[in-house]
Amino acid sequence: MIREKKNEKNKTCLIIIVKGTKRKSKFSHLTVIIPLLFHSHHMMLFLWIAVIIVVFLLFKFLNSTDIPKIHGLPEPSGWPIFGNLFELGDNHAKALSQMAKKFGPVFQVRMGNRRIIVANSYDSIKELWLRNQSALISRPALHTFHNIVSSQGLSIGTSPWDESCKQRRKAAATALNKPAVQSYMPIIDFESYSALNEILKEC
Repeated sequence: MIREKKNEKNKTCLIIIVKGTKRKSKFSHLTVIIPLLFHSHHMMLFLWIAVIIVVFLLFKFLNSTDIPKIHGLPEPSGWPIFGNLFELGDNHAKALSQMAKKFGPVFQVRMGNRRIIVANSYDSIKELWLRNQSALISRPALHTFHNIVSSQGLSIGTSPWDESCKQRRKAAATALNKPAVQSYMPIIDFESYSALNEILKEC
């Protein structure tokens, strides 16, 4: 038999009475009292609120991007967490070109947790990469390129902007300016002549 009872501290308890037999037990009945902690409506409400908060924070964390949403730039609606990955399909260039017809030449998309700015016209590219080149001087560190293809970190045009990259770009600009290139002309002529001779021999 099971019943509830209020104790002296006004806490709800569960009373379980197990009736026994005279042959198998010395007692005619056994009483067990268990506090009904989870029976309280306040406790259940607290648990539901805690679960909702944890789920909300987890969703916010998984749905966040490396750069917050840029206000003023249109953005196609996408899936939570995945963003616009499914809409891009196998041909990203074609999909982005179709989006440009709807959202304009400059818009933003989400690729998972990364936010990408798409420039899809000559004027927009000229505005971003020439008139605002100082703001775009840095490059993102990509795992495939920087850790596998160029593991020595000797790339110049695709490296994040830091003091090392600054010195490398400065050295490259000095070595590739017009007077320097003129001094390389004998070497360039010799290499070109040798390459053409090798091609003619193979033909």
